[in-house]
Amino acid sequence: MKKAGWAVIYALAIITIVFRIIFAMGSDHFIQALIWFTPNGFNDAGATGFVVVSLIQDFIIFIAIYHLVRKKPANSAEKIAMLKVQANNGDAKAQYELGEIYGNGYGVPKDFAQSAIWLRMAADQGIADAQLDLGLLYLAGKGVPQDYIKAALWTFKAAQQGNTQAAARVKLIIQARAF
Repeated sequence: MKKAGWAVIYALAIITIVFRIIFAMGSDHFIQALIWFTPNGFNDAGATGFVVVSLIQDFIIFIAIYHLVRKKPANSAEKIAMLKVQANNGDAKAQYELGEIYGNGYGVPKDFAQSAIWLRMAADQGIADAQLDLGLLYLAGKGVPQDYIKAALWTFKAAQQGNTQAAARVKLIIQARAF
């Protein structure tokens, strides 16, 4: 699970804990309830076990609710079809995402030629990550003929936009091929 997902669960759990304590014990006992959660406080409070079990139950419920209501990823075929429509309408981010999908085989067989086509469209529109990935395809000769000059040029374009990974790659490509 992504960190953001857990952060939401923890935030909801904390809010529930606070409201459960305030409403169950009254606001004048709020400080006393907080003391119960200290290491020495556990021995001093008779209801601590009930409160702890109740909080654990709340946490489990929040995890279950999170899994039920979180956005499910779209069917791969549906998502790819939607991205293709967007990409064919000139959406550079959709073009880049399609390049990533085909290059990594996310829900489709790996197809570096398709990846290169979509990455090239996105790279032509200035998407730095697409430029870097296209440069790497040229460097490796995957989906495109191996071409160190094109690899260096596309990677350099990405570096010009501040992509630090691309800047390091340009240096390596130039050193390796001694242009």
